[in-house]
Amino acid sequence: MKYVRIFFCLFFTFLTMQVFALDYDFDDQAQMDDWVAQGAGNGGDWAIEDDELAGATAGYQDLFLTGSEIWTDYTVAFRVKLTGGRVSGMAFRYIDTNNNYRLNLYEDLDGTNNLYLYLRVAGAFSEVMKVAVGQIDKEEWYTLKIEVAGNSIKAYLDGELQIDAENNAHPEGGIAFEGETGSIMRFDDLVVEGDGIPASPVDAKGKLATQWAWIKSE
Repeated sequence: MKYVRIFFCLFFTFLTMQVFALDYDFDDQAQMDDWVAQGAGNGGDWAIEDDELAGATAGYQDLFLTGSEIWTDYTVAFRVKLTGGRVSGMAFRYIDTNNNYRLNLYEDLDGTNNLYLYLRVAGAFSEVMKVAVGQIDKEEWYTLKIEVAGNSIKAYLDGELQIDAENNAHPEGGIAFEGETGSIMRFDDLVVEGDGIPASPVDAKGKLATQWAWIKSE
């Protein structure tokens, strides 16, 4: 009996230490139930097309949001292709439209800084860090990865570390695809990993949007 108790203690300890991954390949319309459009007006136009997420935004407040306001430390990676406009990116540690971080990749700033990490607090934007990553082209796929752990924020482009910053304004929050006025984008192969991230796949239709109703109540 003693060894049975030890086994179960070790088993449940292992479960609590597991880091799960949440995957979206956007090949199933049911995945849209886990996302919510936010922003002025209708939050942009979002749809699954050809096994990719197609997005079009009318302003920087248009976002496509998932996750939980209690997510803290996590890694999120995804592929993105800009087909119109000048910028695509992701908001993370998103509490609401006025409080979040954003990683923006610009297509029209080649030869200068074109990957920006922004902070938004109470509606006010500020730059945390910006770097030059070389030429960025429309109709080309790029892989962005964001790692947040405590005050550390790291951002990668196509596997190379580009931004290594520290900021403590927002310790937790969900994620959202975003652009600016006139952005037309494609997203695919989103993976989120970290403590407290639900295991993938999400079996129940709309589970995320139901469990994390905060994203519908802003």
